[in-house]
Amino acid sequence: MGRKFTALGIDKVRADAKRLELTEPGGLTLITQPTGRKSWAVRYRHNGVSRKLTLGAYPKLALADARKLARQAQAEIAAGRDPCAEAQVSGNTLAKVAEQFVERHVAKLRPSSASQTRGYLSREILPRLGNKRISDIGKHDILDLLDAVVDDGRPIAANRTLATLR
Repeated sequence: MGRKFTALGIDKVRADAKRLELTEPGGLTLITQPTGRKSWAVRYRHNGVSRKLTLGAYPKLALADARKLARQAQAEIAAGRDPCAEAQVSGNTLAKVAEQFVERHVAKLRPSSASQTRGYLSREILPRLGNKRISDIGKHDILDLLDAVVDDGRPIAANRTLATLR
Protein backbone atom coordinates (compact mmCIF):
# COMPACT_ATOMS: atom_id res chain seq x y z
CA MET A 1 0.00 0.00 0.00
CA GLY A 2 1.36 3.35 -0.98
CA ARG A 3 0.21 6.94 -0.95
CA LYS A 4 -3.06 8.24 -2.37
CA PHE A 5 -3.05 8.77 -6.13
CA THR A 6 -3.10 12.20 -7.71
CA ALA A 7 -4.01 13.00 -11.32
CA LEU A 8 -0.51 14.38 -11.97
CA GLY A 9 1.13 11.36 -10.35
CA ILE A 10 -0.92 8.95 -12.45
CA ASP A 11 0.11 10.70 -15.66
CA LYS A 12 3.79 10.38 -14.68
CA VAL A 13 3.67 6.63 -13.95
CA ARG A 14 5.50 4.54 -16.55
CA ALA A 15 6.12 0.79 -16.74
CA ASP A 16 9.42 -0.53 -18.03
CA ALA A 17 9.55 -4.07 -19.46
CA LYS A 18 6.97 -5.49 -17.05
CA ARG A 19 3.56 -4.27 -16.04
CA LEU A 20 3.45 -2.17 -12.91
CA GLU A 21 0.77 -2.27 -10.21
CA LEU A 22 0.45 0.49 -7.64
CA THR A 23 -2.14 0.35 -4.85
CA GLU A 24 -3.39 3.17 -2.67
CA PRO A 25 -4.91 2.75 0.79
CA GLY A 26 -8.46 1.53 0.32
CA GLY A 27 -7.54 -1.06 -2.29
CA LEU A 28 -7.69 0.90 -5.56
CA THR A 29 -4.97 -0.39 -7.88
CA LEU A 30 -3.51 1.35 -10.93
CA ILE A 31 -2.18 -1.13 -13.48
CA THR A 32 0.26 0.27 -16.03
CA GLN A 33 1.27 -1.84 -19.04
CA PRO A 34 4.63 -1.51 -20.84
CA THR A 35 2.65 -0.12 -23.80
CA GLY A 36 1.58 2.81 -21.63
CA ARG A 37 -2.02 1.70 -21.17
CA LYS A 38 -3.40 2.21 -17.69
CA SER A 39 -6.41 0.69 -15.98
CA TRP A 40 -8.07 0.54 -12.57
CA ALA A 41 -8.69 -2.60 -10.55
CA VAL A 42 -9.41 -3.86 -7.06
CA ARG A 43 -7.57 -6.92 -5.75
CA TYR A 44 -9.15 -8.97 -2.95
CA ARG A 45 -9.60 -12.48 -1.59
CA HIS A 46 -12.90 -14.34 -1.62
CA ASN A 47 -13.17 -17.77 0.04
CA GLY A 48 -9.38 -17.96 0.10
CA VAL A 49 -9.01 -17.26 -3.62
CA SER A 50 -7.20 -14.18 -4.91
CA ARG A 51 -9.44 -12.17 -7.27
CA LYS A 52 -9.07 -9.06 -9.44
CA LEU A 53 -12.03 -6.87 -10.37
CA THR A 54 -11.19 -4.62 -13.34
CA LEU A 55 -12.98 -1.31 -13.03
CA GLY A 56 -12.05 0.41 -16.29
CA ALA A 57 -9.39 2.11 -18.37
CA TYR A 58 -7.65 5.35 -17.45
CA PRO A 59 -8.27 8.18 -18.45
CA LYS A 60 -11.74 7.13 -19.63
CA LEU A 61 -12.50 6.26 -16.00
CA ALA A 62 -11.29 9.23 -13.95
CA LEU A 63 -9.58 8.91 -10.58
CA ALA A 64 -12.62 10.11 -8.57
CA ASP A 65 -14.94 7.67 -10.38
CA ALA A 66 -12.47 4.81 -9.92
CA ARG A 67 -12.31 5.53 -6.19
CA LYS A 68 -16.10 5.50 -5.99
CA LEU A 69 -16.30 2.13 -7.78
CA ALA A 70 -13.53 0.74 -5.56
CA ARG A 71 -15.43 1.80 -2.42
CA GLN A 72 -18.58 0.10 -3.75
CA ALA A 73 -16.63 -3.08 -4.50
CA GLN A 74 -15.01 -3.03 -1.04
CA ALA A 75 -18.46 -2.67 0.55
CA GLU A 76 -19.68 -5.74 -1.38
CA ILE A 77 -16.58 -7.69 -0.33
CA ALA A 78 -17.12 -6.68 3.30
CA ALA A 79 -20.71 -7.95 3.02
CA GLY A 80 -19.37 -11.35 1.89
CA ARG A 81 -20.23 -11.05 -1.80
CA ASP A 82 -17.88 -11.62 -4.75
CA PRO A 83 -18.07 -8.64 -7.16
CA CYS A 84 -16.18 -10.53 -9.90
CA ALA A 85 -18.70 -13.37 -9.95
CA GLU A 86 -21.62 -10.94 -9.94
CA ALA A 87 -20.11 -8.98 -12.85
CA GLN A 88 -19.69 -12.18 -14.86
CA VAL A 89 -23.27 -13.26 -14.28
CA SER A 90 -24.82 -9.92 -15.14
CA GLY A 91 -23.17 -8.92 -18.37
CA ASN A 92 -21.26 -11.60 -20.21
CA THR A 93 -23.95 -13.01 -22.47
CA LEU A 94 -23.24 -13.59 -26.13
CA ALA A 95 -25.86 -10.98 -27.03
CA LYS A 96 -24.05 -8.34 -24.99
CA VAL A 97 -20.66 -9.22 -26.47
CA ALA A 98 -22.16 -9.29 -29.97
CA GLU A 99 -23.55 -5.80 -29.41
CA GLN A 100 -20.08 -4.53 -28.49
CA PHE A 101 -18.59 -6.38 -31.47
CA VAL A 102 -21.02 -4.68 -33.84
CA GLU A 103 -20.27 -1.25 -32.37
CA ARG A 104 -16.49 -1.65 -32.44
CA HIS A 105 -15.74 -3.77 -35.49
CA VAL A 106 -18.69 -4.31 -37.80
CA ALA A 107 -19.28 -0.57 -38.14
CA LYS A 108 -15.83 -0.31 -39.80
CA LEU A 109 -16.63 -2.87 -42.51
CA ARG A 110 -17.92 -2.10 -46.00
CA PRO A 111 -21.70 -1.65 -45.94
CA SER A 112 -22.41 -4.99 -47.65
CA SER A 113 -20.10 -6.92 -45.33
CA ALA A 114 -21.51 -5.16 -42.26
CA SER A 115 -25.06 -5.99 -43.35
CA GLN A 116 -24.16 -9.63 -43.95
CA THR A 117 -22.46 -9.94 -40.54
CA ARG A 118 -25.43 -8.35 -38.76
CA GLY A 119 -27.74 -10.73 -40.61
CA TYR A 120 -25.88 -13.86 -39.52
CA LEU A 121 -25.83 -12.57 -35.97
CA SER A 122 -29.55 -11.79 -35.87
CA ARG A 123 -30.82 -14.80 -37.90
CA GLU A 124 -28.53 -17.64 -36.90
CA ILE A 125 -26.44 -16.93 -33.82
CA LEU A 126 -28.37 -14.76 -31.36
CA PRO A 127 -31.70 -16.64 -31.46
CA ARG A 128 -29.92 -19.86 -30.44
CA LEU A 129 -27.05 -18.66 -28.24
CA GLY A 130 -27.74 -15.00 -27.41
CA ASN A 131 -28.90 -15.55 -23.82
CA LYS A 132 -26.03 -17.88 -22.89
CA ARG A 133 -23.06 -16.64 -20.93
CA ILE A 134 -19.84 -16.68 -22.92
CA SER A 135 -18.18 -18.95 -20.37
CA ASP A 136 -21.01 -21.49 -20.76
CA ILE A 137 -20.77 -21.77 -24.55
CA GLY A 138 -18.84 -24.87 -25.54
CA LYS A 139 -17.73 -26.59 -28.69
CA HIS A 140 -20.90 -28.70 -28.71
CA ASP A 141 -23.07 -25.54 -28.74
CA ILE A 142 -21.23 -24.22 -31.81
CA LEU A 143 -21.46 -27.59 -33.56
CA ASP A 144 -25.19 -27.84 -32.81
CA LEU A 145 -25.72 -24.37 -34.24
CA LEU A 146 -23.77 -25.12 -37.41
CA ASP A 147 -25.45 -28.52 -37.83
CA ALA A 148 -28.86 -26.85 -37.63
CA VAL A 149 -27.90 -24.41 -40.39
CA VAL A 150 -26.56 -27.26 -42.58
CA ASP A 151 -29.70 -29.33 -41.89
CA ASP A 152 -31.73 -26.42 -43.25
CA GLY A 153 -29.91 -27.00 -46.53
CA ARG A 154 -27.57 -24.00 -46.22
CA PRO A 155 -23.96 -25.23 -45.97
CA ILE A 156 -22.50 -21.95 -47.22
CA ALA A 157 -24.49 -20.07 -44.58
CA ALA A 158 -23.00 -22.44 -41.99
CA ASN A 159 -19.48 -21.49 -43.12
CA ARG A 160 -20.31 -17.79 -42.93
CA THR A 161 -21.96 -18.22 -39.55
CA LEU A 162 -18.77 -19.83 -38.27
CA ALA A 163 -16.72 -16.96 -39.71
CA THR A 164 -18.96 -14.48 -37.91
CA LEU A 165 -18.61 -16.38 -34.63
CA ARG A 166 -14.83 -16.33 -34.87
